[in-house]
Amino acid sequence: MQKTEYDPVKDFAPITMVQIASNVVVVHPSVPVTSIKELIALAKAKPGALNYVSANPGSSTHLTGELFNHMAGVKITGVPYKAWAWG
Repeated sequence: MQKTEYDPVKDFAPITMVQIASNVVVVHPSVPVTSIKELIALAKAKPGALNYVSANPGSSTHLTGELFNHMAGVKITGVPYKAWAWG
């Protein structure tokens, strides 16, 4: 990007909240966990074996799932829900 006359970090300030989203974790009854701690343990024991559904890639649900992966040190695969897919 070309040099600009402004600093995009210092010269802009937020003026409003755009979105508040609540997130929940729901597991199928066949998954043998009853807590987040157990879910993390299962995901660590079986890396790549679990999936989570999200809206489109880059959506708040997708980013929340990836943040969970990062913070918990696990790899649960995100699968975009096809009814929300664009294009």
